[in-house]
Amino acid sequence: MNYSVPYEYMKKKVEIRMTRNVIEIFHESNRIASHARLRGLPNQYSTLTEHMPVNHQKYLDWDGEKFRKWAKRIGPATEMVIESMFNFKTN
Repeated sequence: MNYSVPYEYMKKKVEIRMTRNVIEIFHESNRIASHARLRGLPNQYSTLTEHMPVNHQKYLDWDGEKFRKWAKRIGPATEMVIESMFNFKTN
C-alpha cells in the first residue's frame, strides 16, 4: 500500500507505526502524517491533498469535462482531438 507524506519530507528517512486501523508516519519523532489503513487489493494509494505542493493541487479539478470545455472554447479541431484522446483504447 502507498501512503502520502507532506512533500517536504520526500526522500527523508521516516518511521512508520502501524496499528490494526491506522498508519502513522514520523520524522525525527514528530508525526507528519496519519492515514486510515488500506485493505484489500495491493498497491492502493492514500494521498492527502495537503501533502501535495500547491502547484500540484491545482490540477486535481482537471477532469474529462474540464478538458472538453477547454477544447470547445479553442475550436472544433481541438475539441475533436481531445475527444479522440478520451476515446482511444490501448488494447
